[in-house]
Amino acid sequence: GMHGAGAPNASYDSTVLKLKGLPYKAGELDIFEFFHGFNILGAYILTDMDGSPSGMAFAEFDNEEEARRALSRDRAYMGERFIKLIRVPRSEMEQQLSATGPIPPPAPVQGYAGAVQDNRSYDGFRGGAGSAGGPPRTQ
Repeated sequence: GMHGAGAPNASYDSTVLKLKGLPYKAGELDIFEFFHGFNILGAYILTDMDGSPSGMAFAEFDNEEEARRALSRDRAYMGERFIKLIRVPRSEMEQQLSATGPIPPPAPVQGYAGAVQDNRSYDGFRGGAGSAGGPPRTQ
C-alpha cells in the first residue's frame, strides 16, 4: 500500500505541484513557460520571511490529470537549474502562501528580527558615531 504519514490520498488527488530549486530570478511567467502545453491555472513563488526568493514555488493545474501529466517535467531545466517537482495537497499550498503573505510572521521570528534590527545595528551605529566617530568636542 502507498500509505504516507497522515492522509494517504491527499496528495494523489491534488491539482498542485510544488517546485524546488528555482533560479532566484525566476518569476511566475517562467513557471507558466516551464509548464507550456499544460493547463496551468496559477503559479505562486514562495519568498522567505525577509522577502527574498526561497527557490520554491507552487503551480496549480486545471485538474488532477493535468497535475499528474505535468509531473513529467520533473528535473527539467529552467535556465541552468533543474526543477524538482512534488505533488502536494492543496492545503499545503494554501498554508505556505498564507504564511508568507500579508499575515505577519509568528512572534519568535518578529522578536528575533526586531532584536537584530533595533538593538544591534541602531544602537551600535549611534554609539559608534556619537562617541568614537564624531568630531572632537573642543568647546
